[in-house]
Amino acid sequence: MADAVFGTGVIVEILDGVDYFEVLCGTECVFTRTPEIIEKTTPTSGRAKAFTVRREEWDITVSGLTKIANDTSLTFFYMLQTSIRWAEHTVRITFEDEEGSNVQIEGSVIIGAESISSSATDFSQCSIEFKGTGPFTITGVLPPAEVEYIIYSDWWQTINGNSYIDGASSGESPSAIAFGGAFNLGATDIILEVDLEGTEYELITSGGPGNRECKFDSGLGQIRFDPTLIFDGSQRVFVEFKRPV
Repeated sequence: MADAVFGTGVIVEILDGVDYFEVLCGTECVFTRTPEIIEKTTPTSGRAKAFTVRREEWDITVSGLTKIANDTSLTFFYMLQTSIRWAEHTVRITFEDEEGSNVQIEGSVIIGAESISSSATDFSQCSIEFKGTGPFTITGVLPPAEVEYIIYSDWWQTINGNSYIDGASSGESPSAIAFGGAFNLGATDIILEVDLEGTEYELITSGGPGNRECKFDSGLGQIRFDPTLIFDGSQRVFVEFKRPV
């Protein structure tokens, strides 16, 4: 699973000339889309109202710190100039995760509310609103890759004194024979069903297993049962699971 986007991976930039420059030393960036929702109830809608989106608006707000000199980012005072604040600009907000994957939202904006506040004991805090004018565009975002699975099943012989199963399965089930050998459960396996001597046990994902419960420890490749259930080595545990292709 890919990493979530952290706040430091979000940046707001404005096209100034031929290059994009970061706006402020941003500590908070917000993108907001607000749809105009209208009623579209018709004679066939029955008693339930129906709605649709007629138009939408969007904006980006960046808050943070500012400098006086315009060296690495566009300062609050630069954005406050008449020639800048009355002009239409191209702005983009970029979201990037720790793996380097990123997505950008871009569009034309006018500069909205601008504010700066200063306390005697802290840095000046400022905020600039960019009001979208017209539609925004977003770079293509792919959905999570679809994973294909194969369902397998086999049984494990218990070991005297244990309250869990691990290691290799019997290798005697049709699934194991088709697979080419015994199974060892691993981190990518998803357990579907566990039966102890024909009795199905409920799979849990948190806490410790109790009566008629079991829990899969994917790191150790173990299926654990109630610790008071001590096997004598004669029991068999049937497991059905699915594994990525």
